[in-house]
Amino acid sequence: MSWTEDSAPRRVLLVDDEEIDLTVVAEAVARLGFHVTATRDPGEAIRLMERELFDIIISDYIMPGIDGLQLLRRARHFLPDSIRIILTSSRDFDVAVEAINRGEVFRFLRKPLEERELGMSLRIAVQHMVMREEIVELRQALMRRDELLKRLEEARVTP
Repeated sequence: MSWTEDSAPRRVLLVDDEEIDLTVVAEAVARLGFHVTATRDPGEAIRLMERELFDIIISDYIMPGIDGLQLLRRARHFLPDSIRIILTSSRDFDVAVEAINRGEVFRFLRKPLEERELGMSLRIAVQHMVMREEIVELRQALMRRDELLKRLEEARVTP
């Protein structure tokens, strides 16, 4: 089984206004076993997030009209469980630290992007998602068990 785990490949939304960067990253993500939807238009990305589910959203930081952090803030609203990654050639570490600390971004990756670093980041992102999904499943199982125990206790007490 691939490291994308569970059943279906994870869905990635990729947003970058630079065509060559968009193509290179989209091809790399697809080679890693993900379904990729790519767009150069942040507005289109927002429309896609409103009507489709994406597990991971990767966005360039500097784009016309809306920057990557603003886009990923919107993503957090539409798809709160998505993993959000930003690509940047900028060296604004304060922005990166603030975004990560506020939970808006899972990772900051520098351009030019190395495929090895991208792959490692996506593996970690998927592992993070799988663990969150397992926690939800375990909590649901505990709730079912507690409900069953409660009914058994009530049946035992009632003559």
